[in-house]
Amino acid sequence: MIAPDLGPHDQVRALLARGCPRQARACAEQLVERGNDPLATALLADAHFALRSFDTASRLYAQWFDGNTRLDAARVLRHYITPLLQQDFGEGHRQVRRASMRAAKASRLSEPEERRAGLREALQLDPLCGDAWTHYTPLVAEENPEQCANEWVAAVSLAGHLDVRHHIQALALLTRDSSETAAVLRLAVLRIALDQYGERFFEELQRQDPGASIGGSASYLQYLRITVDAARQVFPDAEQEPVPRAVGT
Repeated sequence: MIAPDLGPHDQVRALLARGCPRQARACAEQLVERGNDPLATALLADAHFALRSFDTASRLYAQWFDGNTRLDAARVLRHYITPLLQQDFGEGHRQVRRASMRAAKASRLSEPEERRAGLREALQLDPLCGDAWTHYTPLVAEENPEQCANEWVAAVSLAGHLDVRHHIQALALLTRDSSETAAVLRLAVLRIALDQYGERFFEELQRQDPGASIGGSASYLQYLRITVDAARQVFPDAEQEPVPRAVGT
């Protein structure tokens, strides 16, 4: 039961956190009908995202992004990956438990090709399966290390809380991209890394040394530390919106 003293937006958040996206969608739709409420639009997008209704979620995220001056880093990443998920895995029912079980089984396979195929099966069952992304993305990166930024961004968005290395690898690739989209994604990934890991992010970054190919690890680390202020200015909210959950079969 949702606490009755919560505000309407927090009630939607609570429903999403409890894995009740259909109820959250209904509540968010009522808020949107009242008009001129970017947060309500974002919450409705989150509900559709959790329901694997990617076309509608993408449209709503775009509406939120274009008409909002106070952006949230986690939603910016979801806005970016939603059409990619739609293209690769399509819409439909999320088979959450089956996907989690398939990902766990596939991650233990010894052959990389079999492991990758099994993890992709898990993502076909549930494109939002964090465990699958955690193991799938490194396999994609091994085959095509320079062309896997999208997979690392998806891993940050859907499984960043599981492994700080997702953020490190995503930033290393996005830093090589001079586009405006990559610049926004860099700030979003960095902001989420700071929120989730704090100083541990920089400690792990130094240990892994991905900046060796970008002018040396010291200069790369300095660049990211300088960029922290920009990330906090663009995404001022300390508490980023989590990935919406969904109860599945």
